[in-house]
Amino acid sequence: MKELKLDPAVLTVWIDGQEFTFRADSAFSKRVAELAAEAERRTAMASAVGRHNEAEVAAFLSHAVDSLLGDGASETIFGEDVPEILSLLDILDVIMNAFREYRASRIARLKEGMA
Repeated sequence: MKELKLDPAVLTVWIDGQEFTFRADSAFSKRVAELAAEAERRTAMASAVGRHNEAEVAAFLSHAVDSLLGDGASETIFGEDVPEILSLLDILDVIMNAFREYRASRIARLKEGMA
């Protein structure tokens, strides 16, 4: 008999030698969607006025990292250094790749359970 275990996963990512965990659940998905919508809104506004402010972009991306990994994650990673936009994007990519891999494995387990 096949068994389906529905437990929300706690995923771990390592960034600059530091361990961060997050729960791969509906609330995480909702936060990702909200952050994506806010990023699109900010991009559209900046394009409309022809002004892209790197400091604002870095602040928003730091906020996104903190929203997904927990308050203070950006400060833990960067300390007092000003976060580089590409580094922040790399961190968000690592987080999202871990989430996508978890979702793919969960879908595969569900399909296996249905076979």
